[in-house]
Amino acid sequence: MKSFWVRYRHFSGIIFILIGMALLICWEVYGRETILMEDVVVTIRHVGVGEKIEESMLDVISVPKNALVEKPVKASEINSIIGHIVASDIYKNAQISKKTLTTEKELSHKKESYFVIKKEWIYMRSSALRKGDYIDIVTKDEANDFGRFKIAFVKNIDDEEVYEKGQDGFAAVVKNKDERIDASSQIDHIEIACTQNEYMRIAAAASIDSNASLILIQRERIIDGIRDGASKGASEGATENE
Repeated sequence: MKSFWVRYRHFSGIIFILIGMALLICWEVYGRETILMEDVVVTIRHVGVGEKIEESMLDVISVPKNALVEKPVKASEINSIIGHIVASDIYKNAQISKKTLTTEKELSHKKESYFVIKKEWIYMRSSALRKGDYIDIVTKDEANDFGRFKIAFVKNIDDEEVYEKGQDGFAAVVKNKDERIDASSQIDHIEIACTQNEYMRIAAAASIDSNASLILIQRERIIDGIRDGASKGASEGATENE
C-alpha cells in the first residue's frame, strides 16, 4: 500500500510539471499576445491628406496595448475604413487613428470640397508649402482677405504630389518645425479645402487681374501630425511666381 502512494505522488508530480509546462507554453504562444497585445491596422506607405483608403495600402500588426494611438483602427474594423478620406498625413508603418479619417458624407455636410489654386493666379508663395498646412489667401493689393484654408494637395506641373524628399528619394518625416528638406519637385499649383462660395470669390478676384494676384501666406505647418506656426525658414523661402 505504501509503495502505491509513493508511485502515486511521483506520478502526480510529473503530471503537475507537465501541466505547468503546457500552461507556460500556452502563455508564451497565445496568452501574452491576447492579454498584452492588440492587432491594429497600419499603412504600408505614406498616405497623404485627401487620399482615399484602399485595401492595398493596409496591413495588420500586433502592437503592445500601452503603445496604441488614440482611437486605433483594430484588425476587425479594417473593412469599415475602406473608402474613407485621410484628413491628416499617415506615415509608413504608422497606426491609423479614426481621428485622422473622414468621409465624403462628412465633407458634404461641411459643404467643403477640394478646389485648385492655379499657378497663374499665384503671385507669391512659400516653397515649403505641403499638404495639410494652413495658409491665408490675400490679393497683392490687399483689397481682399479670403481667410485661412487647409491645403489638400501640393502638386507639380505633372499633377504629382510634392513632398519632403529623404536621402533615399522617398518621403521623409519632418520632426522639427524649423527643418527644411528638399522638395521632391517644384510646386506648380495647390488644392485647398473650401466651400464653393469661398472658391468663387477667390477665382473671381484672381481672374480680374490678368497678372498673378494671390499671395499665399503660410500660417501653420503640420509637423508629424501637430500644428506649428510657420517657421522662419518657410517665410524666408517665399518665392514669386514668374
